[in-house]
Amino acid sequence: MATKTTILWRYYIFFFVVISVIYQPAANAGLVTDFIDWRNHYQQSGLADLINGKQNSIKSFYQFTHLLMYGFTNLFGANPIAWHFLFTALFALNGFLIYRLFTTVLKDAGVDNAEGIVLIGVLFFLVSPYQAEVVVWKACLHYLTGFAMALYFALNAIADLRHPTTKRWLLSMLIFTCSVFSLEFFLLTPVLTLILLFFYRHNSQSDTFRISIRKFVIIPFLLILGYFIVYKLVFGRWVAHYGAEHHEKLFHPDTFSTFFKYAIKYLILLRHWNYQEKEAVNHFLDGPIIQWGALVIVLSFVIYGLIRLKKWNIRNKVLLLCMFLFMLYLMPAATFHYSYLLLSENDRLGFMASAFLLMGFSVLLSRLPRRIYYTIACVYIGLCTFPLFQSVMYWKKSEFIFSATVQHPIWHSSIHPHEQVLFLNAPDNFMGIPIFKSWNDSSDIWKSIRLDNPRISFGSFYDVAKYNMTDTGNGVHIVVIDSITIRVIFNQWGNWWWNKGIGAGNYENQDYQVIFNDGDCGNCYTLRLKNLIPRSIIFQTGFALKKVNMKAFGIEQW
Repeated sequence: MATKTTILWRYYIFFFVVISVIYQPAANAGLVTDFIDWRNHYQQSGLADLINGKQNSIKSFYQFTHLLMYGFTNLFGANPIAWHFLFTALFALNGFLIYRLFTTVLKDAGVDNAEGIVLIGVLFFLVSPYQAEVVVWKACLHYLTGFAMALYFALNAIADLRHPTTKRWLLSMLIFTCSVFSLEFFLLTPVLTLILLFFYRHNSQSDTFRISIRKFVIIPFLLILGYFIVYKLVFGRWVAHYGAEHHEKLFHPDTFSTFFKYAIKYLILLRHWNYQEKEAVNHFLDGPIIQWGALVIVLSFVIYGLIRLKKWNIRNKVLLLCMFLFMLYLMPAATFHYSYLLLSENDRLGFMASAFLLMGFSVLLSRLPRRIYYTIACVYIGLCTFPLFQSVMYWKKSEFIFSATVQHPIWHSSIHPHEQVLFLNAPDNFMGIPIFKSWNDSSDIWKSIRLDNPRISFGSFYDVAKYNMTDTGNGVHIVVIDSITIRVIFNQWGNWWWNKGIGAGNYENQDYQVIFNDGDCGNCYTLRLKNLIPRSIIFQTGFALKKVNMKAFGIEQW
């Protein structure tokens, strides 16, 4: 007869197999942008520089993240299948730990059919199309590892209420410390634990409860205090990554509705509606009535729930718990730009929060008669799989574009060594999925080429402009006006020009000037060269790259 542990691990295997199969079409994708930067840093920096944070382009303590990435990149290199199975295994582990945590909570609370409710909540989380960015993009390793560590820490805190052991606490503190040096989100872990322990307060002996609070909340908070002090000494400010001024927006009225927007986005799959419908819904949610109304509704629910906590139905208490945890993990993301037009962009910011929202959704539906509940749950899971498969296929297509660009024979046959290279229309993203997106002047195309072809040498390499692709056949055509002037024109409508991760504007450097929407041309830009040094000018259409013929004046080059 199978033991309880064996049965539990069968759930993990089930999650892993399902996820691996769903994401298999995108197995080669996601080795882009930050992942390319990190690979370059690891090739150029030693372990000492890694620990001292010299490889970081942002002011953060990501030592554990980079230790893991350094190890895996040395182990796997750019082998996409190895990375695919690593990430699907970690994602399945997240689902398994969520299952363990909420099965424990619901069973201890006396909820009927706890295992079925939690399993459906986990499946809602695993098949949500919004998880694709974290599962496919290899720069999101710390989201998967950090959330797993936070969930494991919380599980150990609950276990400590029953059977406290020093060994468990020391292991938990080691894991918590690693998570703190993975991503700022996981500074919230003691708050997660505090909320869960208070949920258990009335079922625990007062002495045991106080000891667990001291071990799993107060001591971790002291560690976090030390983290901030060291950060202040090293970087001269208190708040990591984006700084305190960014997170002060949390108390702005515009931020209140963001919590509501994320809930709507996840529950009704808003991001996958058509453009007009998305615009209409988000315009409605941006209204002041919704902004203040959402705040009033949430506060009223919380206050009412706290007042009547002892008399509330146990499912209502679990709903309140899920809402608290959803809001907790959404607070750091709520001050960022809320993305809804393009797919995948910034979906990682809601990754942890969505686990609690979708578990709460399952608990809410479980109030219905069981047969109706299971029917609605199956229909909802089915509805989620369609946009999920769509997202996976978009990631697959983005990888085709990436590989076709980086591995194109033009880099070996048509460009002389030490020539300057100007790439006129680098693909920034495909339907929102990053391809060669960057937030500085460096070229991700050039960095990607050099990683696997270190012998190739050009004088300099510029991505003059980037654009969002909506189809694999998108591209531009060229008209050479004179020896120093080129007009770059989209072949189709529905694209726009990008630069450094946002919409492009006019700019210039020592070699050229760029003017967007020049004259009466609404879908083009003009490039004016400042010198006639040896250079190759490249443009892209679909999977093809071509070199501009600078002597063909006035002729459209396709």
